[in-house]
Amino acid sequence: MEYTWNDTLKLGQPDIDAQHQEMFNLLMELSVEMKKRARGKNKVNKILDTLETYSRQHFELEEEHIVKNQQLRKSNRVGYAEFLRKASRIRDLFEQGYYTQCRLINEEMFAWMYIHIRHVDQQLMANVLKV
Repeated sequence: MEYTWNDTLKLGQPDIDAQHQEMFNLLMELSVEMKKRARGKNKVNKILDTLETYSRQHFELEEEHIVKNQQLRKSNRVGYAEFLRKASRIRDLFEQGYYTQCRLINEEMFAWMYIHIRHVDQQLMANVLKV
């Protein structure tokens, strides 16, 4: 399945929407570079560095919005940690030449982002706006 950013993913929070869109862009760029296999190695590592740093910053910003809901905060942290583990796993597998597995993990990251935004974040924003 192809995952692309579209307006249905917007939450109405410009800072978070911009970060989500950038994360989608980084995942897409990662996908393109991984198709180059070993020729894309340096670029893949740079994208992963950026994605990991950017994701951590984004997750911190999201947590500021959910400070009052500890259960949601805990479940989000599990998802965040898994997302970052997948980025690290791609780095390790790509280094070893397991390109197909890397692309599958990249697709899992896209799927997680899509589901996370469509279900968790949209529910979160609805609750935040009620307060």
